[in-house]
Amino acid sequence: MELKWVEAISIVRFDNEIGQVIDYIYPEDTIPKKDLKSISMLAFPESFSMGSENSHQFLFRYRHKNGPSLKSVTPDKQTFSFGFVIFRQVKDQKNQRGYLQESVVVVTQLYFISFFHQITKMIGEKYFRG
Repeated sequence: MELKWVEAISIVRFDNEIGQVIDYIYPEDTIPKKDLKSISMLAFPESFSMGSENSHQFLFRYRHKNGPSLKSVTPDKQTFSFGFVIFRQVKDQKNQRGYLQESVVVVTQLYFISFFHQITKMIGEKYFRG
């Protein structure tokens, strides 16, 4: 089984009306729609102080929705991917909540924590600077 180093890179934003929205994903059509919902829901930290305006890094693991059932999983059949995230919250007077919240997510099947945290940080900081 051949694993890709990076399955996708996405930008997820919190919208006051709808919730988490994937604004951008590259390459398109590499992640099934069912999995996109999981990625968007997991792209924000469980809790984050509304007074804080810093970046926050974390990772999540999600099970592919179209993968085999848990009973049939063997070590040679990867059914999980990892999302390495850098989340940012900045004051925004135009926003109803008073903050703009967005995340850069690097999706991969490889569990190289230090490596992907560094990659995500570099991509995220470049994106956030505009």
